[in-house]
Amino acid sequence: MEIQKRLLASHSKWYRFCARKYGRRIQRVGKEELYKIFDEVPIEPDTRILAKAYGKKDSIPFRIEEWSWDGIYGKTIVISSKQCSTLITEEDIKTKFEIKGETTFKKVGQYYFLNYDFSI
Repeated sequence: MEIQKRLLASHSKWYRFCARKYGRRIQRVGKEELYKIFDEVPIEPDTRILAKAYGKKDSIPFRIEEWSWDGIYGKTIVISSKQCSTLITEEDIKTKFEIKGETTFKKVGQYYFLNYDFSI
């Protein structure tokens, strides 16, 4: 699995988290094809994206976001349906990324969103 990171304003804890959880091969690189897949991800107007990490797992590109919304913090895994040959379910993503605990799942346009790791 490969991870590429766009580091936003001193989020080194997030960078280290992604390195530990998803692999040590993190590179800071310019915008590439992997980033372009997620250029049109819709973001709700009152949601603030704190950090983003990009990668591939089993040849499926994904983006992980750390966000805040109305005093709630969480993380989201975003997968583009155009990059997957099969239908994606909440359980598929939870299993692939070893997510435990409470989650929410939705599809908006071409993107699947799995929200997890909520805190206040």
